[in-house]
Amino acid sequence: RDLAEANVKDAYLPSIPSLKNALMEMKRNMMSQVEELKEKQRASEMFFDKSLMKVKKDEKEELEAAKLAYEGDIAEEERKLENATSYNDSQLEAMEKELQQNIELAG
Repeated sequence: RDLAEANVKDAYLPSIPSLKNALMEMKRNMMSQVEELKEKQRASEMFFDKSLMKVKKDEKEELEAAKLAYEGDIAEEERKLENATSYNDSQLEAMEKELQQNIELAG
C-alpha cells in the first residue's frame, strides 16, 4: 500500500528538475521585463531632465527680457527727468538774469 501511494504521489507531483526549469524560465522572462522597465524609466528621467532644463532656460530668458525692458523704461524716465530739470534750470537762470537786469535798471 505504501508503495502504491508513493507511486500515485510521484505521478501527480512534478519533479524537482522540471520545477527548477520552470522557475528559471520565469526568471528569464521577468528579467527581460525588468530591463525593459528600467530602460523606460531611464528614458523618462532623461525626458524630465531635458524638460526641466528647457523650462529653466525659458524662465531665465523671460526674466532677462523683463529686466532689459525695465532698465529701458528706467533709462527713459531718467532722460525725461534730466530734460525737465535742465529746462527748469535754464528757465531759472533766465529769470535770474532778467531780475538782475531789472535791479541794474532800477539802480
